[in-house]
Amino acid sequence: MLAVRKLVHDGNNTLSLITVTSRIALDELKTGDPETLKEDLETIVKAGEQLTATLANIRAIFVPSSKTTVFTPPVAPINLDRKTTAVKNVLVVDDDPILRTFLAGVLTKRGLTVTQAGNAEAAIPLLANGRFDLIITDVDMDPAGMNGLELTELITRTYPQSKVFVMSGDCAAERERAARENGAERFFPKPFIISDILKAIL
Repeated sequence: MLAVRKLVHDGNNTLSLITVTSRIALDELKTGDPETLKEDLETIVKAGEQLTATLANIRAIFVPSSKTTVFTPPVAPINLDRKTTAVKNVLVVDDDPILRTFLAGVLTKRGLTVTQAGNAEAAIPLLANGRFDLIITDVDMDPAGMNGLELTELITRTYPQSKVFVMSGDCAAERERAARENGAERFFPKPFIISDILKAIL
């Protein structure tokens, strides 16, 4: 059932991306920035395609059929035009490449220096080789490896000068409590509101 859990996790991340980008697009309707609005709408379409693929993969597991094909759509980089003079070094750790790239893109356009890692194991050597003011990590990533709570504990113990924000599709109070007990400064349930993360950073 690990495959099903991973697909559900991916689906939740994609829903989060759709929600966050839709909120940004609504803001752009008010500010009248047609080019950025177009980019956001394209992001929503790509995320919708990703969600369709995830649902098809789940269906292929529970409703086997010779006509059912499990597939993964290509991941395209996402670019949003947001700028600020803030200077921070941020590490974003998430196994969902679309959501990770989206979040990194928003932060980069806000003037931050952003590094990405696809899981906790990939993040550890980056932490050893660079100084990060902030690490934003998902919790449930590679089921066979270190999760985001364990990574948070390691960062808090080894790099106490770095802040950690944790995000998770599991919004239970126990999950947030565990994140804070492991050293997280902030906890953001998915789907998160991007402005909340930006306010906490900038």
